[in-house]
Amino acid sequence: MGKALRRLSFELLAVDNLDKAAEWTVKLQQFGTVFSTQLKARTYVKDVPFDQIPKSKRRNKKWWYTHYTHRGIYLQLKKMSQQGHLFAYLAEAKEGQRLERTTNKLEGAVNSQIKKLMHTHRGLRDEQQRIACDWWLHLHTQLPDDPVEIARQQNWGQDALAKAQTLANQEKQATSGHEDGRPATYDSAIDTAYNHSMGIRKGRMR
Repeated sequence: MGKALRRLSFELLAVDNLDKAAEWTVKLQQFGTVFSTQLKARTYVKDVPFDQIPKSKRRNKKWWYTHYTHRGIYLQLKKMSQQGHLFAYLAEAKEGQRLERTTNKLEGAVNSQIKKLMHTHRGLRDEQQRIACDWWLHLHTQLPDDPVEIARQQNWGQDALAKAQTLANQEKQATSGHEDGRPATYDSAIDTAYNHSMGIRKGRMR
């Protein structure tokens, strides 16, 4: 069963049109039919020595699916296929258009680099972080526009700065109860409600 599932997963990588997608979906259904007994097989605690029970199954378990790893992979593939997520890159593409089947290029080439930039300059304020991300994307654009023209369209950053200041003032007022943002005069404890501010750190106080 494991070898058949592995071969099926490799064939999935070669699917590049809707006809192949339909053929692969049929093979997935056949896999579920052929190995239905193994996928439903159960192992009971009373039949297994304690030291041979997987650690994840030791707590309050009377039984588990014998081939739980293979079963989980199969059910996940089946679910994505039924929901139309597995071959969305084919079904959503227009005629003559080719969509990527994964986000690997986006995560590796763009997102990870921006995360690295933010980690290197983690002392920047929120607005400075946004500007740094904008410039990184601008410098890595294949045909970037004139930066002066971009700055002019954005009112030289004044619109974004005003918006950031407004949000910051709203946040201060919400957390302190005063319009000028000063701390509350009387308070009973640290607010336990969720706050998206980067200044709030949840955890045990020492």
